[in-house]
Amino acid sequence: MKSTNKILALAASAMLVASANATWYTSEAAFLAATVGPNYTEDFNNFTSFGNPLDGSQTTWSAPGGNGFGFDAAASLGLWSNIGALSTNVADDPITLTLTGNPTTAFGARVANTDVDGGFIPGQVTLNLSNGANTVVDVTGGEQFIGWADSTVTITTATFTASSAGIANWVQLDHIIQGTATPVPEPATLSVLALGALAAIRRRKAK
Repeated sequence: MKSTNKILALAASAMLVASANATWYTSEAAFLAATVGPNYTEDFNNFTSFGNPLDGSQTTWSAPGGNGFGFDAAASLGLWSNIGALSTNVADDPITLTLTGNPTTAFGARVANTDVDGGFIPGQVTLNLSNGANTVVDVTGGEQFIGWADSTVTITTATFTASSAGIANWVQLDHIIQGTATPVPEPATLSVLALGALAAIRRRKAK
């Protein structure tokens, strides 16, 4: 019975592999483990002072890019440089990233809400991806990582919006990561794995 149960579990695992890489990650390490090949990480290390190089007069900014990936950031009411992070000039204004270069199937960032001086405040950040995946991140404790990996769908845009009860807040982004999600087995491969497991069950019963 135990052997049969183990084989059934293997068969079920084979059929569930396809959905294993289509999920949200709140651990940056787990997210990176679900990617393959080189990625691009923008840590905004060149943003070394408050309001420089982005002082609110710019509504767009293009990341330097790397490993074939890149993005263009936009906020309708202006972008702002926090130290080592990207923010907005006006409270409650969303930031939209348009992803460029290689197809991005794994995307993540460290997100936070800040006050007018760039200090962390309690609240939430909503992330909407072009592939229809949406989530709300609790950033009450400060900066929080959020990522999505799905090898079957390319992400072209990501929009971040900050919110909190009765407080003006500015969304902040850091450590933006673009990469490639680990491919899942082809349906034919999954079928072979599942059929092999079922055949093993039949052989054991025949004995």
